[in-house]
Formats: sequence, structure tokens, C-alpha cells
Amino acid sequence: MAVIICFITTVSFCQTSDNKDFIIRNFSVNQGLAHKTVICMLQDKDGFVWIGTTNGLSRFDGYSFKNFFHDNADSTSLHGTGVWAIAEGLDGKLWLSTDAGLEYYDKKQEKFFLIPIPQSQDINFSKNISVDKHGYVWVYSTKTKFVAINPKDNSIAITGLDIPKVFFDGQDMAMYAFTVIDDVIWISSSKGVFKYWYKSGEISFILNSDLSHCFSLHVVS
Repeated sequence: MAVIICFITTVSFCQTSDNKDFIIRNFSVNQGLAHKTVICMLQDKDGFVWIGTTNGLSRFDGYSFKNFFHDNADSTSLHGTGVWAIAEGLDGKLWLSTDAGLEYYDKKQEKFFLIPIPQSQDINFSKNISVDKHGYVWVYSTKTKFVAINPKDNSIAITGLDIPKVFFDGQDMAMYAFTVIDDVIWISSSKGVFKYWYKSGEISFILNSDLSHCFSLHVVS
């Protein structure tokens, strides 16, 4: 059974039972980080730490950084400037939500590819990407609603999927974060936290009350 944890607060405290000393190293632009403002991070299956910033993408191998930036003269460079979310596909592709839209980095070719999604120009997807058990890559925006990409051919498998307003008395809902597990989309929103069975259209609330924020959802097996 999976348990969903919704991170609502920004500060947490951890106290150890013993008094061991810890060594903390600080990495910043002086050590090679692309930009001082970090938005998201991910450690991939190869052990690299990918860091999305407001100006570029950094890859950290434990010793040094390799940075990726948008280059107008190179169509295979990072297409966006700000990197809002990072996810690793089942095939190893690195998926990015940027201010240019949805794109991925092919580690073998060392190139970035932008996914053309109808009605997605000049909009930002939510700072959230989810990869389901089929390998489909999910993103969301208020304009396109839910979109799922099949990474085998980069085709659009699902588009325009939305939550019926009838569940919220016809009111609009602000999306904070989501994750897709099996055929269920777990969602934190201004209307609470709930599960949405997108094939049957059913909803089950976990927290049925207004929320002002919820930064991310994580699965604990």
C-alpha cells in the first residue's frame, strides 16, 4: 500500500539521539552551480544530482558541476531558462518543466528536445512532473489541463483531462501538486487533497478542506 505525504510547511526539525558531529559543505555559484536560486532537485539512477535553477540546469557528480544553459544558436541546448521541475523517465530520459514548456534531456545524445503540445505556447506547466507505471510523463497547466506524453514516440497519449467542477460546487480549483500512481492522480489543491480515478471519473477526498498551499506530494511504499 502506498502512503502519500503532503508537504505543507516549509520548516522541519530533526534531532538525533546521539551527539555525532556532521560535516556540512556548502555548494554555490562559487563552486560552479548554475545559479544561486534553486527551484528543484533530483538524483537519477546513475547517482547524478540534477539541480534546476532560475537560470539553467546543473548536474553534480559529487565533486563538480556541469551546467546547461539556453543557447539561441543551438537548437539542441536547454530550451528554457528557468527549470521548474525534474523527473526521470523509465527509459532514463530526464524530463524538465521549463519556461519554454515540457522538454527532455537525452543522456546518450547529450541533447535537449522540446515536446510540442497544442495550446502550450507562452504558458508554464505546474512545477510538477509525474511518471506513471507505463512510463507516461504527466504535466498540468490551467490552459491545457492534464497532458500525458508517451515517451516511446513523444506522442500525446492523453490531453485536456480535467477535474469536473461539480465536485467543487462549480468553483475553480487551484492546482498545487500532483502525482500519478497506477490509474489514480493524487492531487493537492486549493480545495483539499484527493484521489482522482481519471478513467472512471471518481474522486475520494483525503483532506476535504480549503488549503492555501501544499508544495509537493511524495509516495512512501
